[in-house]
Amino acid sequence: MEKNELIQRLEQAPGKTFVEDGYFYGYALIKRVTGEETTAIVRKPVSAQYRKYEVLYYTPEIKL
Repeated sequence: MEKNELIQRLEQAPGKTFVEDGYFYGYALIKRVTGEETTAIVRKPVSAQYRKYEVLYYTPEIKL
């Protein structure tokens, strides 16, 4: 899925999250070592542990 399509689906989904093809998609607030915070679209397998996720796109224009 492309970034704009993901943003559109997340904005329309309840809680700004959704599950598709065994993956959970949502937003995450990422805090970098420098202290800077940015928003990202992430995905993880539905059965994965809480902290194991993959960053698909950084989206600093989205504010949580």
